[in-house]
Amino acid sequence: MRNLDPPREVSVDPMVFIVSSALLTHLYFKRYEPQSPTHALSILLGVPSLLSLLNVCVGQDCASVLSPTWKILGTFITYFTTLIGSITAYRVSPFHPLAKYPGPFAAKLSKLWIFYIVWTGKTHEYYAHLHEKYGDIIRTGPNEVIIRDHAAILPLMGTTGWGKSAYWLGRTMHAPIPPLIGVRDGPTHAKRRRTWNRGFNPAAMREYEPMVHKRVLELTEVLAQRGQVDLSAMFGYYTFDVMTDIGLGGGSTMISKGDTEDLSHILDAGMRAATLMGQIPWAGRYLKAIPGATTTLKRFWAFTRAKLIHRQNEGSKKKDLFYHLADEEGIEKQPIPAPVVLSDSSLVIIAGSETTATVLSSLFFYLLRDQEKFERLRAEIDRFYSRGEEITVEHFGEMHYLDACINEAMRLSPPVPSGSNRSALHPDPSLGKMLGPYYIPEGTAASVNFLGIHRDPKNFSPFPNTFWPDRWLVAKGLIQCPVPEGEFVHETSAFVPFSFGPGACVGKPLALLELRMTTAYLVRDLDLKLAPGYKETWEADWRDYLTIQRGELPVLTSPRA
Repeated sequence: MRNLDPPREVSVDPMVFIVSSALLTHLYFKRYEPQSPTHALSILLGVPSLLSLLNVCVGQDCASVLSPTWKILGTFITYFTTLIGSITAYRVSPFHPLAKYPGPFAAKLSKLWIFYIVWTGKTHEYYAHLHEKYGDIIRTGPNEVIIRDHAAILPLMGTTGWGKSAYWLGRTMHAPIPPLIGVRDGPTHAKRRRTWNRGFNPAAMREYEPMVHKRVLELTEVLAQRGQVDLSAMFGYYTFDVMTDIGLGGGSTMISKGDTEDLSHILDAGMRAATLMGQIPWAGRYLKAIPGATTTLKRFWAFTRAKLIHRQNEGSKKKDLFYHLADEEGIEKQPIPAPVVLSDSSLVIIAGSETTATVLSSLFFYLLRDQEKFERLRAEIDRFYSRGEEITVEHFGEMHYLDACINEAMRLSPPVPSGSNRSALHPDPSLGKMLGPYYIPEGTAASVNFLGIHRDPKNFSPFPNTFWPDRWLVAKGLIQCPVPEGEFVHETSAFVPFSFGPGACVGKPLALLELRMTTAYLVRDLDLKLAPGYKETWEADWRDYLTIQRGELPVLTSPRA
Protein backbone atom coordinates (compact mmCIF):
# COMPACT_ATOMS: atom_id res chain seq x y z
CA MET A 1 0.00 0.00 0.00
CA ARG A 2 1.41 3.40 -1.05
CA ASN A 3 2.12 5.90 1.72
CA LEU A 4 0.04 9.03 1.40
CA ASP A 5 1.86 12.35 1.59
CA PRO A 6 0.83 14.44 4.58
CA PRO A 7 -1.45 17.34 3.68
CA ARG A 8 0.40 20.54 2.93
CA GLU A 9 -0.30 23.68 4.89
CA VAL A 10 -1.91 26.34 2.78
CA SER A 11 -0.14 29.66 3.34
CA VAL A 12 -1.38 33.01 2.25
CA ASP A 13 1.10 35.74 1.39
CA PRO A 14 0.54 38.62 3.87
CA MET A 15 0.92 41.01 0.94
CA VAL A 16 -2.43 39.78 -0.35
CA PHE A 17 -4.07 40.97 2.86
CA ILE A 18 -2.17 44.27 2.77
CA VAL A 19 -3.13 45.08 -0.81
CA SER A 20 -6.72 43.92 -0.32
CA SER A 21 -7.07 46.00 2.84
CA ALA A 22 -5.77 49.10 1.06
CA LEU A 23 -8.29 48.61 -1.74
CA LEU A 24 -11.10 48.14 0.79
CA THR A 25 -9.98 51.32 2.57
CA HIS A 26 -10.30 53.18 -0.74
CA LEU A 27 -13.82 51.84 -1.20
CA TYR A 28 -14.71 52.94 2.32
CA PHE A 29 -13.32 56.45 1.84
CA LYS A 30 -15.06 56.69 -1.51
CA ARG A 31 -18.38 56.10 0.20
CA TYR A 32 -17.82 57.74 3.58
CA GLU A 33 -15.26 60.54 3.75
CA PRO A 34 -14.37 60.86 7.45
CA GLN A 35 -14.61 64.36 8.87
CA SER A 36 -13.20 63.53 12.29
CA PRO A 37 -9.38 63.42 12.66
CA THR A 38 -9.73 60.55 15.12
CA HIS A 39 -11.82 58.58 12.63
CA ALA A 40 -9.42 59.21 9.76
CA LEU A 41 -6.27 58.43 11.74
CA SER A 42 -7.77 55.28 13.24
CA ILE A 43 -8.22 53.92 9.73
CA LEU A 44 -5.05 55.24 8.11
CA LEU A 45 -2.81 54.15 10.99
CA GLY A 46 -4.84 51.42 12.65
CA VAL A 47 -5.32 49.21 9.60
CA PRO A 48 -1.63 49.07 8.53
CA SER A 49 -0.61 48.61 12.18
CA LEU A 50 -2.78 45.48 12.44
CA LEU A 51 -1.46 44.30 9.09
CA SER A 52 2.11 44.85 10.33
CA LEU A 53 1.39 42.63 13.31
CA LEU A 54 0.07 39.95 10.97
CA ASN A 55 3.09 40.28 8.71
CA VAL A 56 5.57 40.00 11.58
CA CYS A 57 3.84 36.99 13.08
CA VAL A 58 3.67 35.05 9.81
CA GLY A 59 6.86 33.30 8.71
CA GLN A 60 9.80 31.70 10.52
CA ASP A 61 12.69 33.97 9.52
CA CYS A 62 13.86 35.41 12.80
CA ALA A 63 17.59 35.24 12.06
CA SER A 64 17.91 39.00 11.90
CA VAL A 65 16.73 41.36 14.58
CA LEU A 66 15.97 43.83 11.79
CA SER A 67 13.52 41.50 10.12
CA PRO A 68 10.40 42.68 12.07
CA THR A 69 11.36 46.31 11.47
CA TRP A 70 11.67 45.81 7.74
CA LYS A 71 8.39 43.90 7.67
CA ILE A 72 6.57 46.71 9.46
CA LEU A 73 8.11 49.30 7.12
CA GLY A 74 7.26 47.18 4.10
CA THR A 75 3.68 46.80 5.29
CA PHE A 76 3.15 50.55 5.63
CA ILE A 77 4.84 51.30 2.30
CA THR A 78 2.79 48.66 0.48
CA TYR A 79 -0.45 49.72 2.13
CA PHE A 80 -0.11 53.43 1.38
CA THR A 81 1.34 52.88 -2.10
CA THR A 82 -1.63 50.69 -2.97
CA LEU A 83 -4.14 53.09 -1.40
CA ILE A 84 -2.72 56.15 -3.16
CA GLY A 85 -2.33 54.27 -6.43
CA SER A 86 -5.91 52.99 -6.29
CA ILE A 87 -7.32 56.45 -5.55
CA THR A 88 -5.24 58.04 -8.29
CA ALA A 89 -6.12 55.42 -10.89
CA TYR A 90 -9.84 55.72 -10.13
CA ARG A 91 -9.89 59.51 -10.22
CA VAL A 92 -8.22 59.73 -13.64
CA SER A 93 -10.00 56.70 -15.10
CA PRO A 94 -12.88 56.83 -17.60
CA PHE A 95 -14.99 55.03 -14.98
CA HIS A 96 -15.13 58.01 -12.64
CA PRO A 97 -18.62 59.63 -12.65
CA LEU A 98 -17.12 63.01 -13.60
CA ALA A 99 -14.74 61.66 -16.24
CA LYS A 100 -16.63 63.28 -19.10
CA TYR A 101 -16.35 66.78 -17.68
CA PRO A 102 -13.21 68.71 -18.70
CA GLY A 103 -10.77 70.50 -16.47
CA PRO A 104 -7.10 70.62 -15.48
CA PHE A 105 -5.55 67.18 -15.07
CA ALA A 106 -4.36 68.07 -11.57
CA ALA A 107 -7.97 68.74 -10.56
CA LYS A 108 -8.79 65.07 -11.10
CA LEU A 109 -6.17 64.06 -8.56
CA SER A 110 -6.67 66.39 -5.60
CA LYS A 111 -7.88 69.76 -4.39
CA LEU A 112 -4.35 70.58 -3.27
CA TRP A 113 -3.58 71.86 -6.77
CA ILE A 114 -5.69 74.98 -6.29
CA PHE A 115 -4.35 75.95 -2.87
CA TYR A 116 -1.88 78.48 -4.23
CA ILE A 117 -4.46 80.06 -6.53
CA VAL A 118 -6.92 80.38 -3.64
CA TRP A 119 -4.18 81.84 -1.44
CA THR A 120 -3.48 84.58 -4.00
CA GLY A 121 -7.18 85.45 -4.12
CA LYS A 122 -7.35 85.08 -7.89
CA THR A 123 -9.73 82.13 -8.01
CA HIS A 124 -12.35 84.18 -9.87
CA GLU A 125 -9.88 85.08 -12.62
CA TYR A 126 -8.62 81.52 -12.91
CA TYR A 127 -12.14 80.14 -13.21
CA ALA A 128 -12.85 82.68 -15.96
CA HIS A 129 -9.75 81.42 -17.80
CA LEU A 130 -10.86 77.79 -17.38
CA HIS A 131 -14.35 78.55 -18.67
CA GLU A 132 -12.88 80.14 -21.78
CA LYS A 133 -10.70 77.08 -22.29
CA TYR A 134 -13.07 74.23 -21.37
CA GLY A 135 -16.61 75.61 -21.57
CA ASP A 136 -19.51 76.10 -19.18
CA ILE A 137 -18.74 73.20 -16.84
CA ILE A 138 -15.34 72.53 -15.32
CA ARG A 139 -14.16 69.71 -13.11
CA THR A 140 -12.32 71.59 -10.37
CA GLY A 141 -11.66 68.68 -8.03
CA PRO A 142 -11.89 64.89 -7.85
CA ASN A 143 -15.57 65.23 -6.92
CA GLU A 144 -16.32 68.86 -7.69
CA VAL A 145 -17.57 70.97 -10.59
CA ILE A 146 -18.30 74.65 -11.19
CA ILE A 147 -20.94 75.62 -13.73
CA ARG A 148 -21.40 78.77 -15.79
CA ASP A 149 -25.01 78.18 -16.82
CA HIS A 150 -27.99 79.95 -15.25
CA ALA A 151 -30.16 76.87 -15.90
CA ALA A 152 -28.31 75.16 -13.04
CA ILE A 153 -29.36 77.74 -10.43
CA LEU A 154 -32.91 76.54 -9.72
CA PRO A 155 -32.22 72.77 -9.47
CA LEU A 156 -29.05 73.30 -7.45
CA MET A 157 -30.09 76.11 -5.10
CA GLY A 158 -33.89 76.14 -5.17
CA THR A 159 -36.26 74.67 -2.59
CA THR A 160 -35.62 71.12 -3.85
CA GLY A 161 -31.92 71.70 -4.45
CA TRP A 162 -28.90 70.45 -2.60
CA GLY A 163 -27.73 71.73 0.77
CA LYS A 164 -24.46 73.42 1.64
CA SER A 165 -21.50 71.17 0.86
CA ALA A 166 -18.73 70.09 3.21
CA TYR A 167 -16.95 73.28 2.13
CA TRP A 168 -18.81 74.95 4.95
CA LEU A 169 -17.42 72.54 7.52
CA GLY A 170 -13.97 73.73 6.54
CA ARG A 171 -14.91 77.38 6.31
CA THR A 172 -16.41 77.35 9.80
CA MET A 173 -13.61 75.06 11.03
CA HIS A 174 -16.18 72.50 12.13
CA ALA A 175 -17.71 74.91 14.63
CA PRO A 176 -20.20 73.04 16.84
CA ILE A 177 -22.68 75.90 16.29
CA PRO A 178 -21.94 77.51 12.93
CA PRO A 179 -23.48 80.83 11.88
CA LEU A 180 -26.63 80.65 9.77
CA ILE A 181 -24.70 80.74 6.50
CA GLY A 182 -22.83 77.57 7.49
CA VAL A 183 -25.84 75.49 8.57
CA ARG A 184 -26.05 72.54 6.16
CA ASP A 185 -29.18 70.74 7.34
CA GLY A 186 -32.35 72.11 5.72
CA PRO A 187 -34.79 71.88 8.67
CA THR A 188 -32.22 73.32 11.07
CA HIS A 189 -31.49 76.15 8.66
CA ALA A 190 -35.21 76.93 8.29
CA LYS A 191 -35.65 77.03 12.07
CA ARG A 192 -32.62 79.27 12.58
CA ARG A 193 -33.69 81.57 9.75
CA ARG A 194 -37.07 82.39 11.36
CA THR A 195 -35.56 84.97 13.67
CA TRP A 196 -33.56 86.45 10.80
CA ASN A 197 -36.70 86.75 8.66
CA ARG A 198 -38.42 88.71 11.42
CA GLY A 199 -35.33 90.88 11.68
CA PHE A 200 -35.64 91.97 8.06
CA ASN A 201 -39.40 92.21 7.56
CA PRO A 202 -40.95 95.59 6.59
CA ALA A 203 -41.72 96.55 10.19
CA ALA A 204 -38.13 95.89 11.25
CA MET A 205 -36.79 97.83 8.27
CA ARG A 206 -38.74 100.90 9.39
CA GLU A 207 -36.88 100.68 12.71
CA TYR A 208 -33.51 100.51 10.94
CA GLU A 209 -34.04 103.39 8.51
CA PRO A 210 -33.17 106.14 11.05
CA MET A 211 -30.00 104.24 12.03
CA VAL A 212 -28.88 104.05 8.41
CA HIS A 213 -29.84 107.68 7.79
CA LYS A 214 -27.78 108.87 10.75
CA ARG A 215 -24.67 107.06 9.54
CA VAL A 216 -25.10 108.25 5.94
CA LEU A 217 -25.17 111.86 7.14
CA GLU A 218 -22.04 111.24 9.20
CA LEU A 219 -20.27 109.69 6.21
CA THR A 220 -21.29 112.56 3.93
CA GLU A 221 -20.01 115.14 6.40
CA VAL A 222 -16.68 113.37 6.91
CA LEU A 223 -16.11 112.94 3.18
CA ALA A 224 -16.89 116.61 2.55
CA GLN A 225 -14.15 117.61 5.00
CA ARG A 226 -11.39 115.16 4.11
CA GLY A 227 -10.44 116.33 0.61
CA GLN A 228 -9.00 112.96 -0.46
CA VAL A 229 -9.90 109.54 0.88
CA ASP A 230 -9.67 105.86 0.11
CA LEU A 231 -13.38 105.59 -0.67
CA SER A 232 -13.29 101.79 -0.53
CA ALA A 233 -11.98 101.87 3.04
CA MET A 234 -14.50 104.55 4.02
CA PHE A 235 -17.37 102.45 2.70
CA GLY A 236 -16.04 99.55 4.77
CA TYR A 237 -16.00 101.75 7.88
CA TYR A 238 -19.49 103.04 7.12
CA THR A 239 -21.10 99.62 6.64
CA PHE A 240 -19.29 98.29 9.72
CA ASP A 241 -20.71 101.13 11.83
CA VAL A 242 -24.19 100.56 10.39
CA MET A 243 -24.16 96.83 11.10
CA THR A 244 -22.80 97.40 14.60
CA ASP A 245 -25.65 99.86 15.26
CA ILE A 246 -28.29 97.51 13.88
CA GLY A 247 -26.92 94.20 15.11
CA LEU A 248 -24.85 94.78 18.23
CA GLY A 249 -26.18 97.86 19.95
CA GLY A 250 -23.85 100.43 18.38
CA GLY A 251 -20.70 102.02 19.72
CA SER A 252 -18.49 101.70 16.63
CA THR A 253 -16.67 104.86 15.50
CA MET A 254 -14.90 103.79 12.33
CA ILE A 255 -16.31 106.56 10.11
CA SER A 256 -14.90 109.29 12.32
CA LYS A 257 -11.82 107.61 13.83
CA GLY A 258 -10.86 104.87 11.40
CA ASP A 259 -10.07 101.23 12.15
CA THR A 260 -8.31 101.73 15.49
CA GLU A 261 -8.72 98.06 16.46
CA ASP A 262 -7.46 96.66 13.13
CA LEU A 263 -10.73 94.81 12.66
CA SER A 264 -10.58 95.08 8.87
CA HIS A 265 -7.30 93.17 8.83
CA ILE A 266 -8.73 90.59 11.22
CA LEU A 267 -11.75 90.04 9.00
CA ASP A 268 -9.63 89.80 5.85
CA ALA A 269 -7.23 87.30 7.40
CA GLY A 270 -10.11 85.25 8.76
CA MET A 271 -11.87 85.11 5.40
CA ARG A 272 -8.68 84.01 3.66
CA ALA A 273 -8.12 81.21 6.18
CA ALA A 274 -11.76 80.12 5.97
CA THR A 275 -11.64 80.02 2.17
CA LEU A 276 -8.49 77.90 2.20
CA MET A 277 -9.99 75.49 4.71
CA GLY A 278 -13.04 75.17 2.49
CA GLN A 279 -10.91 73.56 -0.22
CA ILE A 280 -10.11 70.60 2.04
CA PRO A 281 -12.90 70.56 4.64
CA TRP A 282 -11.41 67.97 6.96
CA ALA A 283 -8.35 70.21 7.44
CA GLY A 284 -10.39 72.69 9.47
CA ARG A 285 -10.35 70.43 12.51
CA TYR A 286 -6.57 70.16 12.38
CA LEU A 287 -6.07 73.91 11.94
CA LYS A 288 -7.82 74.61 15.22
CA ALA A 289 -5.29 72.39 16.99
CA ILE A 290 -2.29 74.41 15.75
CA PRO A 291 -1.19 77.00 18.34
CA GLY A 292 -1.72 80.53 17.06
CA ALA A 293 -3.52 79.46 13.88
CA THR A 294 -6.81 81.05 14.90
CA THR A 295 -5.48 84.04 16.84
CA THR A 296 -6.96 86.65 14.50
CA LEU A 297 -10.35 84.95 14.49
CA LYS A 298 -10.35 84.79 18.28
CA ARG A 299 -9.76 88.55 18.40
CA PHE A 300 -12.81 89.14 16.24
CA TRP A 301 -14.92 86.74 18.32
CA ALA A 302 -13.78 88.57 21.46
CA PHE A 303 -14.87 91.88 19.91
CA THR A 304 -18.25 90.42 18.98
CA ARG A 305 -18.72 88.84 22.39
CA ALA A 306 -17.97 92.12 24.17
CA LYS A 307 -20.49 93.97 22.01
CA LEU A 308 -23.02 91.21 22.57
CA ILE A 309 -22.69 91.33 26.35
CA HIS A 310 -23.05 95.12 26.29
CA ARG A 311 -26.18 94.87 24.16
CA GLN A 312 -27.67 92.16 26.40
CA ASN A 313 -27.13 94.31 29.46
CA GLU A 314 -29.02 97.17 27.81
CA GLY A 315 -32.13 95.02 27.49
CA SER A 316 -34.80 95.36 24.83
CA LYS A 317 -34.92 99.17 24.64
CA LYS A 318 -34.97 99.20 20.85
CA LYS A 319 -36.06 96.76 18.20
CA ASP A 320 -32.74 96.32 16.45
CA LEU A 321 -31.60 93.13 14.72
CA PHE A 322 -30.29 91.70 17.99
CA TYR A 323 -33.81 92.09 19.41
CA HIS A 324 -35.00 89.59 16.80
CA LEU A 325 -31.99 87.23 16.77
CA ALA A 326 -32.17 86.85 20.55
CA ASP A 327 -35.98 86.64 20.38
CA GLU A 328 -36.39 89.31 23.04
CA GLU A 329 -40.05 89.47 22.06
CA GLY A 330 -40.46 85.83 23.18
CA ILE A 331 -42.11 84.51 19.99
CA GLU A 332 -40.16 81.24 19.85
CA LYS A 333 -41.34 78.32 21.97
CA GLN A 334 -37.89 77.90 23.47
CA PRO A 335 -35.25 80.52 24.30
CA ILE A 336 -32.53 81.02 21.70
CA PRO A 337 -29.29 79.54 23.14
CA ALA A 338 -26.60 82.13 23.82
CA PRO A 339 -24.01 80.37 21.59
CA VAL A 340 -26.44 80.59 18.65
CA VAL A 341 -26.95 84.31 19.23
CA LEU A 342 -23.17 84.85 19.42
CA SER A 343 -22.55 82.86 16.25
CA ASP A 344 -25.21 84.72 14.29
CA SER A 345 -24.13 88.09 15.67
CA SER A 346 -20.67 87.56 14.19
CA LEU A 347 -22.33 86.88 10.84
CA VAL A 348 -24.14 90.23 11.06
CA ILE A 349 -20.78 91.99 10.77
CA ILE A 350 -19.04 89.67 8.32
CA ALA A 351 -21.88 89.23 5.83
CA GLY A 352 -23.60 92.55 6.34
CA SER A 353 -20.71 94.98 6.08
CA GLU A 354 -18.16 93.78 3.53
CA THR A 355 -20.66 92.75 0.86
CA THR A 356 -22.47 96.09 0.82
CA ALA A 357 -19.18 98.00 0.94
CA THR A 358 -17.98 96.08 -2.12
CA VAL A 359 -21.03 97.02 -4.19
CA LEU A 360 -20.86 100.67 -3.09
CA SER A 361 -17.17 100.86 -3.93
CA SER A 362 -17.65 99.27 -7.34
CA LEU A 363 -20.63 101.49 -8.12
CA PHE A 364 -18.71 104.68 -7.41
CA PHE A 365 -15.66 103.49 -9.33
CA TYR A 366 -17.82 102.89 -12.40
CA LEU A 367 -19.68 106.19 -11.97
CA LEU A 368 -16.56 108.28 -11.43
CA ARG A 369 -14.91 106.72 -14.45
CA ASP A 370 -17.86 107.89 -16.57
CA GLN A 371 -18.86 111.42 -15.61
CA GLU A 372 -21.85 111.41 -17.97
CA LYS A 373 -23.47 108.59 -16.02
CA PHE A 374 -22.65 110.30 -12.73
CA GLU A 375 -24.35 113.52 -13.85
CA ARG A 376 -27.32 111.62 -15.22
CA LEU A 377 -27.81 109.91 -11.86
CA ARG A 378 -27.39 113.22 -10.03
CA ALA A 379 -30.10 114.78 -12.21
CA GLU A 380 -32.53 112.00 -11.31
CA ILE A 381 -31.81 112.37 -7.60
CA ASP A 382 -32.26 116.16 -7.82
CA ARG A 383 -35.70 115.67 -9.36
CA PHE A 384 -36.94 113.83 -6.29
CA TYR A 385 -34.87 115.35 -3.47
CA SER A 386 -33.77 118.96 -3.69
CA ARG A 387 -30.52 119.95 -2.01
CA GLY A 388 -30.89 120.21 1.75
CA GLU A 389 -33.99 118.01 1.77
CA GLU A 390 -33.94 114.84 3.84
CA ILE A 391 -33.69 111.75 1.66
CA THR A 392 -36.13 109.02 2.69
CA VAL A 393 -37.35 105.81 1.06
CA GLU A 394 -40.47 107.57 -0.24
CA HIS A 395 -39.35 107.96 -3.86
CA PHE A 396 -36.85 105.11 -4.22
CA GLY A 397 -39.38 103.00 -6.12
CA GLU A 398 -39.62 105.74 -8.77
CA MET A 399 -35.88 106.22 -9.21
CA HIS A 400 -35.28 103.81 -12.05
CA TYR A 401 -31.81 104.99 -13.03
CA LEU A 402 -30.61 104.72 -9.43
CA ASP A 403 -31.75 101.10 -9.31
CA ALA A 404 -30.28 100.46 -12.76
CA CYS A 405 -26.88 101.72 -11.61
CA ILE A 406 -27.00 99.62 -8.44
CA ASN A 407 -28.06 96.49 -10.34
CA GLU A 408 -25.33 97.01 -12.91
CA ALA A 409 -22.70 97.36 -10.18
CA MET A 410 -23.93 94.13 -8.56
CA ARG A 411 -23.90 92.39 -11.95
CA LEU A 412 -20.28 93.32 -12.60
CA SER A 413 -19.09 92.73 -9.03
CA PRO A 414 -21.26 90.20 -7.20
CA PRO A 415 -20.01 90.18 -3.60
CA VAL A 416 -19.63 86.36 -3.68
CA PRO A 417 -18.09 85.93 -7.14
CA SER A 418 -17.46 82.19 -7.24
CA GLY A 419 -20.83 81.12 -5.89
CA SER A 420 -22.04 78.92 -3.06
CA ASN A 421 -20.85 75.31 -3.00
CA ARG A 422 -23.61 72.70 -2.67
CA SER A 423 -23.90 68.91 -2.46
CA ALA A 424 -26.37 66.20 -1.52
CA LEU A 425 -26.10 65.69 2.22
CA HIS A 426 -26.95 61.98 2.26
CA PRO A 427 -25.21 59.13 0.39
CA ASP A 428 -28.07 58.13 -1.88
CA PRO A 429 -27.42 57.52 -5.61
CA SER A 430 -30.96 58.69 -6.37
CA LEU A 431 -29.94 62.20 -5.29
CA GLY A 432 -28.01 62.82 -8.49
CA LYS A 433 -29.43 65.82 -10.35
CA MET A 434 -29.75 67.38 -13.74
CA LEU A 435 -28.24 70.83 -13.29
CA GLY A 436 -29.29 72.47 -16.51
CA PRO A 437 -28.00 70.19 -19.27
CA TYR A 438 -25.51 68.43 -16.99
CA TYR A 439 -26.13 65.30 -14.92
CA ILE A 440 -24.24 65.63 -11.65
CA PRO A 441 -24.04 62.41 -9.60
CA GLU A 442 -24.54 62.18 -5.86
CA GLY A 443 -21.34 62.73 -3.96
CA THR A 444 -20.34 65.70 -6.12
CA ALA A 445 -19.92 69.23 -4.83
CA ALA A 446 -21.24 71.77 -7.33
CA SER A 447 -21.46 75.53 -7.54
CA VAL A 448 -22.69 78.11 -10.01
CA ASN A 449 -20.12 80.72 -10.98
CA PHE A 450 -22.00 83.94 -10.17
CA LEU A 451 -19.43 86.27 -11.71
CA GLY A 452 -19.24 84.00 -14.75
CA ILE A 453 -22.98 83.99 -15.47
CA HIS A 454 -23.26 87.72 -14.74
CA ARG A 455 -20.69 88.49 -17.43
CA ASP A 456 -21.64 85.77 -19.91
CA PRO A 457 -22.75 87.34 -23.22
CA LYS A 458 -25.36 84.59 -23.49
CA ASN A 459 -27.08 86.25 -20.51
CA PHE A 460 -26.29 89.95 -20.84
CA SER A 461 -25.54 91.60 -24.17
CA PRO A 462 -24.31 93.88 -25.53
CA PHE A 463 -21.32 95.01 -23.46
CA PRO A 464 -21.29 92.14 -20.92
CA ASN A 465 -18.09 93.43 -19.26
CA THR A 466 -19.05 97.11 -19.36
CA PHE A 467 -20.95 99.27 -16.87
CA TRP A 468 -24.10 100.01 -18.90
CA PRO A 469 -27.06 100.74 -16.59
CA ASP A 470 -29.36 101.34 -19.55
CA ARG A 471 -29.68 97.59 -20.07
CA TRP A 472 -32.00 97.49 -17.04
CA LEU A 473 -34.15 100.32 -18.39
CA VAL A 474 -34.39 98.66 -21.81
CA ALA A 475 -35.43 95.41 -20.15
CA LYS A 476 -38.26 97.24 -18.34
CA GLY A 477 -39.38 98.98 -21.52
CA LEU A 478 -38.54 102.41 -20.11
CA ILE A 479 -36.22 103.40 -22.97
CA GLN A 480 -35.66 102.18 -26.49
CA CYS A 481 -32.96 99.64 -27.20
CA PRO A 482 -29.98 101.25 -28.98
CA VAL A 483 -28.95 97.99 -30.68
CA PRO A 484 -30.87 95.65 -33.02
CA GLU A 485 -33.45 93.64 -31.10
CA GLY A 486 -31.73 90.32 -31.73
CA GLU A 487 -28.50 91.59 -30.18
CA PHE A 488 -30.06 92.58 -26.85
CA VAL A 489 -30.00 89.81 -24.25
CA HIS A 490 -31.15 90.32 -20.67
CA GLU A 491 -31.57 87.06 -18.74
CA THR A 492 -32.82 88.13 -15.31
CA SER A 493 -32.73 84.55 -14.00
CA ALA A 494 -28.95 84.75 -14.37
CA PHE A 495 -28.77 87.73 -12.00
CA VAL A 496 -28.15 86.41 -8.48
CA PRO A 497 -26.15 88.99 -6.47
CA PHE A 498 -27.98 87.91 -3.29
CA SER A 499 -27.68 84.19 -4.09
CA PHE A 500 -30.86 82.15 -4.58
CA GLY A 501 -33.39 79.92 -2.85
CA PRO A 502 -33.79 79.14 0.86
CA GLY A 503 -30.16 80.06 1.46
CA ALA A 504 -30.34 83.44 -0.27
CA CYS A 505 -29.16 86.55 1.54
CA VAL A 506 -31.72 87.32 4.22
CA GLY A 507 -30.35 90.85 4.60
CA LYS A 508 -31.23 91.93 1.05
CA PRO A 509 -33.77 94.61 2.18
CA LEU A 510 -31.18 96.28 4.41
CA ALA A 511 -28.47 96.09 1.75
CA LEU A 512 -30.73 97.78 -0.81
CA LEU A 513 -31.69 100.47 1.70
CA GLU A 514 -28.02 101.24 2.36
CA LEU A 515 -27.11 101.18 -1.33
CA ARG A 516 -29.93 103.52 -2.36
CA MET A 517 -29.71 105.98 0.51
CA THR A 518 -25.92 106.19 0.53
CA THR A 519 -25.67 106.64 -3.22
CA ALA A 520 -28.42 109.26 -3.26
CA TYR A 521 -26.83 111.37 -0.53
CA LEU A 522 -23.25 111.21 -1.81
CA VAL A 523 -24.11 111.86 -5.46
CA ARG A 524 -26.43 114.74 -4.57
CA ASP A 525 -24.30 116.47 -1.94
CA LEU A 526 -20.66 115.86 -2.92
CA ASP A 527 -18.35 116.49 -5.83
CA LEU A 528 -16.28 113.34 -6.32
CA LYS A 529 -13.43 112.57 -8.72
CA LEU A 530 -10.92 109.76 -9.05
CA ALA A 531 -7.61 110.99 -7.64
CA PRO A 532 -4.97 112.03 -10.19
CA GLY A 533 -2.51 109.23 -10.92
CA TYR A 534 -4.90 106.43 -10.04
CA LYS A 535 -4.28 103.60 -12.52
CA GLU A 536 -7.90 102.40 -12.46
CA THR A 537 -6.89 98.94 -11.25
CA TRP A 538 -10.12 98.49 -9.30
CA GLU A 539 -11.12 95.11 -10.75
CA ALA A 540 -7.52 93.89 -11.03
CA ASP A 541 -7.08 94.48 -7.29
CA TRP A 542 -9.96 92.22 -6.27
CA ARG A 543 -9.19 89.18 -4.13
CA ASP A 544 -11.71 86.35 -3.98
CA TYR A 545 -11.91 85.00 -0.43
CA LEU A 546 -15.54 83.87 -0.61
CA THR A 547 -16.44 87.57 -0.70
CA ILE A 548 -14.48 90.15 -2.67
CA GLN A 549 -11.66 91.82 -0.76
CA ARG A 550 -11.09 95.24 -2.25
CA GLY A 551 -8.08 97.34 -3.07
CA GLU A 552 -7.79 101.10 -2.67
CA LEU A 553 -10.08 103.59 -4.40
CA PRO A 554 -8.46 107.04 -4.03
CA VAL A 555 -11.05 109.77 -4.56
CA LEU A 556 -11.05 113.57 -4.26
CA THR A 557 -14.02 114.76 -2.20
CA SER A 558 -15.55 118.16 -1.57
CA PRO A 559 -18.98 119.69 -0.92
CA ARG A 560 -21.01 120.07 -4.09
CA ALA A 561 -20.35 123.38 -5.77
